[in-house]
Amino acid sequence: MGVNMTWFDASRGLRWHTVVELEKVLDHFFALEPSLVEVHAFLLGLQAQHGELPSRLVGTAYQTRLRELFEGLEVEHDEAYVRTLVTASEGHRLHLLRRDERMRELIWQVLAWDGGTDDSLASLDRSAYGPRAHWASDIASLVAEGLLDRPRVLRACLAGLLRDLPAYHANWFSGLYTELRPTPQEAATDQDLLLRALDTGINATVSMATRQLAAVQRAGRLDSAEFLDHCHPPLTGARSIALTGVRIIQRLDAPAERKAEALAIALSHPHADVQIAAAEALRGLGVEEVLREGAQLLSPAVAAQFGLDVAETVAQEVDGEIGSALRVWAIRMREVVEMVRGQRPRRALLATPSDGDGWITWDEFAERAADPTPAPPADLFQGIWRLRPDERERGAALVGVPVPERTSYDEEFWQDLHTLHPQHLQAVALAFPDDTSPLVPTASMAIHRGLAEVAPRQLDRGATGMAKLLTLLCDEQVRRGRATVDPVLRGWLEQFSGGSAAAKAARRLLDA
Repeated sequence: MGVNMTWFDASRGLRWHTVVELEKVLDHFFALEPSLVEVHAFLLGLQAQHGELPSRLVGTAYQTRLRELFEGLEVEHDEAYVRTLVTASEGHRLHLLRRDERMRELIWQVLAWDGGTDDSLASLDRSAYGPRAHWASDIASLVAEGLLDRPRVLRACLAGLLRDLPAYHANWFSGLYTELRPTPQEAATDQDLLLRALDTGINATVSMATRQLAAVQRAGRLDSAEFLDHCHPPLTGARSIALTGVRIIQRLDAPAERKAEALAIALSHPHADVQIAAAEALRGLGVEEVLREGAQLLSPAVAAQFGLDVAETVAQEVDGEIGSALRVWAIRMREVVEMVRGQRPRRALLATPSDGDGWITWDEFAERAADPTPAPPADLFQGIWRLRPDERERGAALVGVPVPERTSYDEEFWQDLHTLHPQHLQAVALAFPDDTSPLVPTASMAIHRGLAEVAPRQLDRGATGMAKLLTLLCDEQVRRGRATVDPVLRGWLEQFSGGSAAAKAARRLLDA
């Protein structure tokens, strides 16, 4: 057995006093690339002095396999055996797999292993001790050395992405697939799985699959019809992936109508760069009508850039009962100020529950109702409803109002507060007396002006979220038909440079 036996012979006269020293001896021994016969003989020599400790340091799966090969142990290679192999955190596993073809056949069962929170491949690799104990690097090494079928490993990784796994576990498979650096030809062979991976809803998976399909498209081997059927996730994903999806569609050999239908999805993307790319692609296809139909999906600044008309700006003044709501708000604010200044005694609201079940006792209600200070309407009605059902008629008579009828309805809306119906404004004002936004018809412009004044004086240009803030300001300016005229603000915006999202938004603000 040559030089490897030197370690075996020398070990007979040595004594190790710590596990660390024994680990170092094992590391040196395995660095000599011994055969499995030599490993078995070496471990037998160490066991004579240290019991089972050397075998435990080598690993359960490794030692079990050696006993199968050289000691007649019979073990079925079933799911339990695979679990032992998967979960054994041993640094010399790769040595065994390189020299045992039958053990390498179990790799396909390893790649089909899902596991749970503690024993998935992702969890085991994350908690593994030392770089040699990672399954991903072991499998990548075996593929690089030609000991595992590379196409089969690539396809097994993609199959893992299609199983119903948590994102953290699925990312292990996408990470290994990326580490193997598949060629466009290899990816084209498995594009059926890559296309299905787009529908998994896992960001890392969609990102990886989109990049691979882009390479397949550049190689001229992408199935255009299939990609158009699966393109929604990348077009609505992260900015970089959505832009890649738009570029893929632009280069596809497909009817213009079919491509336009897909590109229209990207018009509603939250990032202006994606909207611009999709709009330019639609204009390049000559389908101006699709772009016009989708104009309402674009941000006001992007729509203006392409000369598209967005919905008319709503009136900044609202007819109705703003005045009465304003009076209620002013009264409430005055009460709060007077209480803070000590000019008015603090008191519980009429509707404040007096017991732990949310009810108001009759005696407490009657005492509060005797307070000469009039209660706001909302407080009055809520107080009546918090009386016991059999006491509500008496409570309403005491305060001189009818029992309010119970009403329940749902209404969904997506519009500025100052465009709501007067009764909605009343409700908002009564429910949130400390909020002035529903009472100021030009609330959004007041906020806009405030931001425009504060930004150049107090905000760091490199602050997180600056691009989103500038994009918001730009959209509001375009929507309201205003221009950036403040010299301080313009000077601050001119300091942005480069191709960052913040710099682009700043330039749009300057041009608005």
